[in-house]
Formats: sequence, C-alpha cells, structure tokens
Amino acid sequence: MIEVWIDGCCYPVNPEGTACIGYVIKKKGLTIAKGSKIIGKGQGMTNNVAEYNALIAVLEEIRKRALYTEEIIIKSDSKLLVNQMKGNWKVKSNLIYPLYREAKKRAYNYNIKFKWIPREKNKEADEMSRIAFTTYSIKEDSSTDDQIDNDMIKDLLTFKGFITEKEAQEKKKAKQTKETMKEINKNRDTVRVGETENLIIDKDTNQKRLLLYGKEISLLSFKLGIKKDEITKLIELLSKGKNILENS
Repeated sequence: MIEVWIDGCCYPVNPEGTACIGYVIKKKGLTIAKGSKIIGKGQGMTNNVAEYNALIAVLEEIRKRALYTEEIIIKSDSKLLVNQMKGNWKVKSNLIYPLYREAKKRAYNYNIKFKWIPREKNKEADEMSRIAFTTYSIKEDSSTDDQIDNDMIKDLLTFKGFITEKEAQEKKKAKQTKETMKEINKNRDTVRVGETENLIIDKDTNQKRLLLYGKEISLLSFKLGIKKDEITKLIELLSKGKNILENS
C-alpha cells in the first residue's frame, strides 16, 4: 500500500498570501518521494487552492512513478478537500471547481482512498510546505542582483520542478557564502592571494598583512590578520599539526 500525506497553506495571510504545497509519499513506512512548491502569491491564492494543488502535484508524482497499480491512501488535514473528493460535499467555489475537476481526472481509475487526519498528524507534509515558503521568502527579501540569486528567483517563480528540503538548504548555503564574499570584497585595499574549499586568503595592502577568512556565515566564521613576522611560525605550527594528524 502507498501512503501519501499532502498539505497546502497560504502564508502569511489567507487569502491572498503566498500559496505553498508539500507532500510525502511512503511505501511500507519508507519515504520514496517528497517535495514542495510555491503555487503563487496574491489574488486567487487561498489555503484551499493550495490544498488542491498539493493533491494534483502528488497525483502527477504517482503517475510518473507508476504507483497507481497499488492501493493508495491519501491523507490530508483539509476536511473540505477530503469530503469533496469523496463526494460527500459539493464544490461551490469558482476557484476550487477547476482544480477539483483536474484532480478527479488525474485520479480516474486509480485505487485511491481519501482520509482526513488532524494537523498534528500531518507534520511532514506541513514541514515541506513551510520549506517552500521559507525559501521563497529568502529570495523575495534579498536585494542582491548576483547570478546565483537571479537563478534561484527564476527557479522559484517559474515553478520548475519541486524544491526538496536538501535543495532548499543548498540554495540557502550558496546565498550565505555569496553574501560573505560580497562583504569581504567591500575592502578595496586587499588583493586575493588564493582560496581553499573553506578558506580565503587576501593581502591587506594598507597594513601589510595576510587576511584569513572563513567562507561560511556561522558561529565559527572568522577573519584573522597575520603579520609578516608571524608567517614563518604559523607555517611551522601547521607543519607540526599536519605531522601529528598523519601519525595519529
């Protein structure tokens, strides 16, 4: 049996906020797919619109993975969606009706059951929808015009595929690193000496010293100035440390 959890939300206001979706698909207790996505912002966006878009997205994922050959149970904390898909409630909203028809068409001939669950039992799908909103908000609030940010905005606003939790973290990390580099480069009196995967070395032309930076923004970030008479001693200590590591 395939178990599916879906969630749709409209942050920070409903209606006319930013509509986000999230879903998780499991088979025998193991997660085989999950995703999140921004649907849109402003007029026409509601929690219910997001819920139906989450259902449509997950039905497409089921089709792609050919999971429709098995029994499927779709769980949602939206009583409206569950009861309408079961045929218990009529669809009266002009916003919802086209989405309802699309969901019905995609679910046709699938062995699907719909089940309402309380929100506290839908935490994974809820988390996925929040990841989409958080990722979108980071981009919306950023004023930087570098290429990475442009690519991220384009990706989110044109909805090319789903944003997974891992992808969201990677995008956030790339943004933080780029901002750190931008801050470093504000000092026009430095010359780039080189860099490693995690460190940057610049020459401070004013004070005649080397500047050692950590690339990422975190509690461990640092900028260390090393004067000429300290460099030989530093090399000796690094060589000593290298030997200790190699012989341990």
